[in-house]
Amino acid sequence: MSLSTLSLTQRAAAYEVLQDAHLRSLQPLNILMDGSVDPRLATDAVDLPRLKPSCLEHNSGRVGDWLTQCAMGDRIPLLGDGEAAMGKAWHWLVLDPSQVEESVFVERLRQVAFEKLLLVSDRPWQPSGSELRQSLGELETVLTPQPGLVIFQRSKQLNQPLQPVNQGSLSPNTAVVLGRSPAEGHISPSGAAMSSSLPPKQILVISNLYPPQELGGYGRSIADFAAGLGNNGHTVQILTSNAVYLGDIERPEPTVDRNLQLFGTYHEGTRPFEDEQQILDVVNHNRRYLLQVIAAFQPDLCLVGNTSFLGSSIFHPLLEQNIPIIHHLGFASPPYHLQEYPRHPLYHLAVASNYVRDRLLEYQFPVQDSITVYPSALVQEFYQPDLPDRNCLRIGYAGLVIFTKGVHILLEALHRLQRQGINVECSIAGDAIHGDYKKDLEQFIGQADLRDSVTFVGLLNRQQLVDFHRRHNVLVFPSIADEAFGITQVEAMAAGLTVITSGVGGAAEVVENGISGLTVPPNDSATLAEALYYLVKNPTHWEAIAQAGQRRALEKFDIKRSVAQLEIQFQKLLERAQSMPPATSSVRSPSSMSSNPLSAAIAPKSSTSLSPLPSPPLSSQFMTWLINQLQSCLNVYEHTPQDPSTIAILREMRKQVAQFWLNSPADALETLYNSSLGGAYQQLLHSGFQQNPLTDDEQQLLQGLTQAVSQGLEQPGGVNALLGVMLYFPPDKMQVRDAENRLPSWLWPDYKQCFAGAMAQDSGVTPSASVPVSPEMPADAKPLWDESFLSQLLGCANLYTVSPADPKVINRCRETRQEIASLWLQVPAEALEQIYKGPLGQNYRAFLKSGFHREPLLEPEKSCLQELSEAVKQGFDSPFGLQALLGVMLYLPPGAMQVRDAESRLPAWLLGDYQSIFAGDRHPESARSPGAVPSPDSSLSPHQDMAFLNRLLGCLNLYEIDPSDQGIVENLRNLRQQIAQTWLSIDAQDLESVFAGEFGQRYCVFLKSGFQREPLTDTESHFRQELTEKIGAGIENSPGLKALLGGMLYFAPGSMKVSNAEQRLPHWLLPHYKIVFDAPAN
Repeated sequence: MSLSTLSLTQRAAAYEVLQDAHLRSLQPLNILMDGSVDPRLATDAVDLPRLKPSCLEHNSGRVGDWLTQCAMGDRIPLLGDGEAAMGKAWHWLVLDPSQVEESVFVERLRQVAFEKLLLVSDRPWQPSGSELRQSLGELETVLTPQPGLVIFQRSKQLNQPLQPVNQGSLSPNTAVVLGRSPAEGHISPSGAAMSSSLPPKQILVISNLYPPQELGGYGRSIADFAAGLGNNGHTVQILTSNAVYLGDIERPEPTVDRNLQLFGTYHEGTRPFEDEQQILDVVNHNRRYLLQVIAAFQPDLCLVGNTSFLGSSIFHPLLEQNIPIIHHLGFASPPYHLQEYPRHPLYHLAVASNYVRDRLLEYQFPVQDSITVYPSALVQEFYQPDLPDRNCLRIGYAGLVIFTKGVHILLEALHRLQRQGINVECSIAGDAIHGDYKKDLEQFIGQADLRDSVTFVGLLNRQQLVDFHRRHNVLVFPSIADEAFGITQVEAMAAGLTVITSGVGGAAEVVENGISGLTVPPNDSATLAEALYYLVKNPTHWEAIAQAGQRRALEKFDIKRSVAQLEIQFQKLLERAQSMPPATSSVRSPSSMSSNPLSAAIAPKSSTSLSPLPSPPLSSQFMTWLINQLQSCLNVYEHTPQDPSTIAILREMRKQVAQFWLNSPADALETLYNSSLGGAYQQLLHSGFQQNPLTDDEQQLLQGLTQAVSQGLEQPGGVNALLGVMLYFPPDKMQVRDAENRLPSWLWPDYKQCFAGAMAQDSGVTPSASVPVSPEMPADAKPLWDESFLSQLLGCANLYTVSPADPKVINRCRETRQEIASLWLQVPAEALEQIYKGPLGQNYRAFLKSGFHREPLLEPEKSCLQELSEAVKQGFDSPFGLQALLGVMLYLPPGAMQVRDAESRLPAWLLGDYQSIFAGDRHPESARSPGAVPSPDSSLSPHQDMAFLNRLLGCLNLYEIDPSDQGIVENLRNLRQQIAQTWLSIDAQDLESVFAGEFGQRYCVFLKSGFQREPLTDTESHFRQELTEKIGAGIENSPGLKALLGGMLYFAPGSMKVSNAEQRLPHWLLPHYKIVFDAPAN
């Protein structure tokens, strides 16, 4: 058996072994590295510096230098040679089999207690002696996750040395390590790529942009993955948008479908849509179209790339069909909120670098098992057998021409070289999406007299980029903001160019400083100039770096390796899918579209009623789908209630639930309500989603439901309609008269908690069985109202809330208002309190809270109000004074009426409602139109205001995508000042609790965003100085600590140092301070 025939499962297991090692980075990790191993090969294989081993045995003097170079010399104690290694248990034993005699090899295997054996070599090797083959045969598995690397897994316990057993031997070819054999003078571009046994599949690839319409390396890497999958025999279909402002499509694209829509644009900057309805339309279109593509293409698998302006909702139709997804994340930060992470067994997030995984873990994303799939490159296309001439510096830059890419740093370095008499040629390739920045660069070029040295060549396609690299010998990657990876570095290295990189974020994983490239600090033009000057003065080392860089690109970053990783993960997902129950709904063929539960949500609206759905009791698949989707959406909404895409999806889900109840037989309602579906319904009922303003379609739907309820709960469909109505009315906007006696026992508790409880809290009345259903009236008194009037009163309140502009509803409300005002004048004073606490009072309060009293008065109504007001002026102790006040409250809007000294003059049973409706809202009548939604409470502090916190998080996400957008920058400047002022205003005893809450979480995201690197305005500099002075007075006192929390927003990471921080900072702040500031200054 050869390594090339190892099963895909074995290869996948190899990556699990490596992931296990990474997870151990939080625990002590003992590694025994034999002296035969070149430590650079070992760290290349398992990323040893990231594992932070507690002990390392190595018998070579090279290891000390290597540890120092890896900045690990002061963290990893070295054991001396000899018997020390024999008395310990090791997680890893690392050997180079090509550099050690087989007898020594066997001795190591038998004497050392280890868990995993790692063989790493840069040359071919196979065991020749029978004794060694037998010892290797005693190990459990043979795994080859990458060329030059073999991992053996022990079946023995860690503390038991391996003893020889007679289990036969392996084939001599089994343990061959596929190493490199460089030809004399240059390197072969073929490399040794991982093989895959994934049979041909239908693979759908989704990305917001796709070449030739792209902005950077993300879209190009997804296109490379798609091409690689196609080359491996899979049928690939691309689904993307048509961003015509990024270029025309000049050739036929038989496998590319550009019918997705984006809820934002990249034209002249990055700008998301602001209109919620426009966003909803895009989300609905994409969902509808994706379902059609699934039905037509029948994908087995899906690869998703950039989801910006698509949103996480793009995953839902696929996962509903149990279609496995690999989402390749090429951003340095998550593309969606944590709560939107698709927690589905068939969703796998692959990251573009180890750095990206670390960032996601900081954000608490569950990505411990995510694989790192480097974007890699089509290195064969860029490969040049002969290294470029190095007779002078011919420098290239390839990437977006924006501020965060650091092109200005490169130009400043060129100016320094020019002043030293070094001749340079520089070409800048890439799209300048921000014209002002390019103008600034051109102005600097003119002032620095670099016009003859620097050329802008614009956006290049792949072939043009290949030709571009052939004309240069150095590529500078000067980014000043963290990168997910940096594919242009790999492409240049494959072409033989020497890469000088700022190494920010995942870009640091591409080159080895001083070996396969040079790394300089970001935002440091002086050091960049020195690195370029070094190459000119050290041509021998320059050549060696170029050769090593080309070798590294070909061996580590070939696209074939990354595609094989994707196939391995796809195979694992397919195996997982086979163990899952069938998909809960089907759109796998066009004929099934009509029964798809989403069809009603995405169909064009031709009337206020919903399209028919499957009969709920007979459709367990639909119920399962509805429950899972509803609970998933609600979990997201709980944490991000302002997210437009989540709101849009929940609107559709709510409509589906309402229609479900309408279609359910009356005798099945209780059973359904007590099932898991009822649990999901109750979660929606108590989520507060009803507080969102209704769309026009929802108002029409609710009006129909309300009219059905007003016919009576005893009527057929009455309770069904009520279950739908309850999803649309806020707690203080709907009441069911005599609910405890009229509602089914299985519904009453939730109604009481959600609606009756809220009304009682607002009015100060506690509903209970002891409250009379009807007032105690004199025996000979005639009833003042009947059941129909109570229903009419509540119906008017509900209808006006739904349709405040409907003339028929308004006229009906006018008539009802006059009737109830007259009715109050007939109630005896001794019965007033009891009636107010009974059904009439409850419906009266519902009418008050409908907002109808904001309607302009007609002349007869003004006369009526005048008469009532005259009665009120006589005093509340006078006959009918309070009764007249109850009538007046129906006619005057909040802010237009005030009872002097109300707390001492009004009875307790009325005071609470008066204060909540009239004393609490002093806005003028014109400030709010009938039926309008109240604006957020401006009295809230930012740390209590979710609207502020969501706006902050949204701006930070946009800044992560495009930090050069000045509109976003200005918004963040204002938000930053508000955050700082908030910290200064919070009581000292509340600092820790506020920091641990939502406000503190958003604050920490801000700290890690890098926004502090933005240049300060004069006002900000003055404000920072004020904060600094308060900090200088001592952070041990609360003013100093508050100022520090504000000041951390204004100091760039690494540029602020708190002396003796571990002893002086509180425990809840110290970890965040260390992450952001306890690092070298840039």
